[in-house]
Amino acid sequence: MGKYVFIGLGGFFGCIGRYLLVSLTDRWTGNQDFPYGTLLVNLAGCFLIGALSALFLQNQLHPNYRLFFIVGLLGGFTTFSSFSLETLRLLQTGRPWAALVYAGGSLILGLVLTLIGHFTARGLSAG
Repeated sequence: MGKYVFIGLGGFFGCIGRYLLVSLTDRWTGNQDFPYGTLLVNLAGCFLIGALSALFLQNQLHPNYRLFFIVGLLGGFTTFSSFSLETLRLLQTGRPWAALVYAGGSLILGLVLTLIGHFTARGLSAG
């Protein structure tokens, strides 16, 4: 039960952090034509998950810290960072084709399914 508390608390702060950073970036750029805030969140999340995963590999920290920071905080902040770390792990374990299939499949199939979901919902609401 305790591990879910760490994940939940991390997710709580990660979601709030994402909202604040996107809002501040959108206000700062004044541009609504490009999702600068989301791009910044995704890139910051990638940097942070890379740094934190290296720290967790080097130090024997309590597993609940990993759950709080990587699963909860960064999972709530952005799932793109998890995707990037998983792709890196495939590359680090000598599986470049698996990394390519995972990254390409996630991007292409994700976009296709977003499109299908969008048109499905539009069709259901129209009919």
